Amino acid sequence: QGAESSTATEEAAGEGEGSRREQAAAALQGLLERKQQGVTTVMLRNIPTRYTQRLLLRGLQDLSCTHDMDLLYLPLDSRKQRNLGYAFVDCCTPEAAEAFCDVVRGVKLPLFKSSKVLDTCPAKVQGFSRNLKAVLKNLGKGKNLGPEFQPLVFDPATCRQIPLIPLLGPAAAAPDAAC
Repeated sequence: QGAESSTATEEAAGEGEGSRREQAAAALQGLLERKQQGVTTVMLRNIPTRYTQRLLLRGLQDLSCTHDMDLLYLPLDSRKQRNLGYAFVDCCTPEAAEAFCDVVRGVKLPLFKSSKVLDTCPAKVQGFSRNLKAVLKNLGKGKNLGPEFQPLVFDPATCRQIPLIPLLGPAAAAPDAAC
């Protein structure tokens, strides 16, 4: 009987993991299929170069402007291990993108001493799907696909990070984060 209950527990644990993966894959697929209308992707400029993507996310969370965000990507210089001073943020709607810009424009990020003031402008590439494809294409050119180089993708319905494992494979697993 002990072996039977152990097997049932293992199967239940496996189902939970599979279910989470299926939910993440479904949420990611929904984002990829969403029709893009208007400006939803903004370039966030003047980010102090010592910020990592996770630190930037925390700073944006402190400003309470991440609830309608589905993509955050802070490009890094792999040689210097510093960001390039800008990031891309995709929001669910043009109204959410405008509200995001209204909140962050003119803000100084507090973590490191810097005189830089955040600014925004519409990104050249618009929409979640097109941005994710562009980022993954550029990442594919490099040899390092570590978590710090990957975009953060969020399910707007739950504000939870969606792992990019369905697109990049198991080596791309990154820790969970809430937006």
